Amino acid sequence: FSNNNQQLQQQQQATMKFHNHNSNSSNSSSSSTAELHLLLSAICFTLGFLITNQSFFHSDASFVETIKASEPLSSAAIAVLWGIERLTPMEGASLVGLFSGVILATLGNVHSTSSMGLITTTLAQSMSSSGTVLVSNLCFSFRGLYQKLFRASASSVGGSVAGMGDFNFQF
Repeated sequence: FSNNNQQLQQQQQATMKFHNHNSNSSNSSSSSTAELHLLLSAICFTLGFLITNQSFFHSDASFVETIKASEPLSSAAIAVLWGIERLTPMEGASLVGLFSGVILATLGNVHSTSSMGLITTTLAQSMSSSGTVLVSNLCFSFRGLYQKLFRASASSVGGSVAGMGDFNFQF
C-alpha cells in the first residue's frame, strides 16, 4: 500500500511539474510578446520624431504641422487593417472631411516664385516633404498600435497596465 502511495505521489509531482512548465512557457511567451510590442512601440515613437525633425529641416513648420494633422487618417487605417477597430459612417465622413482640409491647405504651399523673383517651394519639394511627413505619421500610428497590443499582451500575462494612462506609458 505504501509503495502505491509513493508512486501516486510521484505521478502527481510529475504532473504538477508538467503543468507548471507549460504555464511558465506560455507566460514567458506572452511576456516576450509584450516586450516585443513595447520595443516596437519605442522604435516607432523614436523614428516618428526623427522623421518629423527631418521634415522641419526641409520644409516650413506650418506646412509640416498641416500635414501632421492628417495623422488620424493613418491611425484609423492601421486600426481597421489590423482588425482592432471598425469605423462608423460618421467617423468615415469626418476622416474624408479631414483629408479634404489637409489637401486644400497643402495646395496653398505650392508656388514657384515670390514677388521678389526668388524661387521658393516647388511642387516636387512639396510632394517630397508631404511624403516624409506622412511616413512620420505612419510611425506614430504604428506606435499607437503597438502600444495597444502591448497593453493587451501585458494584461494577459498578469501585469497591471490597465491603470497606466498614455502619459504614464511614455515615461
